[in-house]
This record gives sequence, structure tokens and C-alpha cells, in this order.
Amino acid sequence: MVFATKGETSLSVGETVQAVQEILDDVHPGNTLDVEWGDKVCKRSVSRIRERRLLVGTIALRVVEEFFGADEYKDKPIPIFQYARYAVRPDGPGFWRIPTPENIPSNPKHPNYIKGVDYLESPFIIKTATAFLKNQKFIIPEAGPDGKFDFSGLPSGLFAMSAAGVERAFNAFTATGVRLQKLPKFSQAESGTAFAGYANNIRRFTRSRWESLLNACHTR
Repeated sequence: MVFATKGETSLSVGETVQAVQEILDDVHPGNTLDVEWGDKVCKRSVSRIRERRLLVGTIALRVVEEFFGADEYKDKPIPIFQYARYAVRPDGPGFWRIPTPENIPSNPKHPNYIKGVDYLESPFIIKTATAFLKNQKFIIPEAGPDGKFDFSGLPSGLFAMSAAGVERAFNAFTATGVRLQKLPKFSQAESGTAFAGYANNIRRFTRSRWESLLNACHTR
């Protein structure tokens, strides 16, 4: 899943066309169409990418709002504020199935630090990503002859985008515990750096990490 397209300061025309071509080839193996900038396929694909990104941001916000709608938080700005601030910590519950406890030092070098468990398997990310993975199954590849893994067929972009969407959603509550009336757009300019960071982390995933993540989404 591509986050930015031409005109959003991330991908050039060539990179956008290449991304669309790769998506087309994945969806329709063996097709002979050469995508060109400005043709119908490219225009439609770019529009679809932007629509899908907007939908990821919308669903992530809905997931977080539903969480804060529970009795423990409903109409309670202070607890919401406190949890939202905790959630967006790199080791917080926005991103980990079992986060680093809130009441211990957040510095990984501290002797009492406790690392989170199952990165990007927080219920917020899983619920957001699963909305786009219904009825999909993925086969995690074995290592090639060189001992390396090719995970390019797995939904890394979706998980990076879901994580960025969840971060944006929680940040909407970190100022006062009341949701901002006007949120920053879920765009390359506002969330592109966060997306790139999560995408970079996902590139380092091991086979077992992918296996755990996809199992959490019931897509294996």
C-alpha cells in the first residue's frame, strides 16, 4: 500500500508509475499493460490510493474513539489525556500487544526497563488493518537458496499506514483529553514521516514476527 503519490512531495512521477505497475502486476499476473503517467489506469489507481489512505485514517480514528467511549473513559478528559499520552510512546499501548508498563522508566537503557511484547499487534492496529484484510490469506515464504526471505508479497504498507493512523488518532487527544475539532490531514505532509518510520521497522521483521502479526489478524 503506497502512502504518498505524485504531488505530495514523496514519490516522483516515475516512482508513482512504478508503484502502480507493481500493484497491477500483483493483482493481474501476466497482464501486458504498461502503465504510463496520465493514462486512465494510473489516474484511477492514484485516486484509489488516496481514497484508501483516507479510509485507513478514518477507521483508526474510529477505533480509538470507540475505545475512549467505554465507561472507564467516557466523558473523562483527564484519564483520556493520560492514556493517549501513554499510547503514543514508542513502547506504548498504541503499538504493542503488551506495552512497556506506564509507571517504569521509558528509557530502554535503564536497568529497570521492560520491553513491550509483539510490536504492531496492539488491538488498535489489528482492528484497523483487519478491516482491509477480510477473507485474505497470506503465505509466509520460506528462505531462498541464499538464506534470505522475500516478504514483498505481505501487507507491510497497510500495517505501516495503520500504525501511522493510530498515532494520529491518539494524538488528537493528547492536548486536553478532548478530541481536537480539526485534525491534521492524514497526508504525506502530516503523517508521511511516521509512516516511513513504521515501514522501515517492518522491513526488519523476521519470519516469526510476520507469522505472529498475521495470526493476530486471522489471515493465515
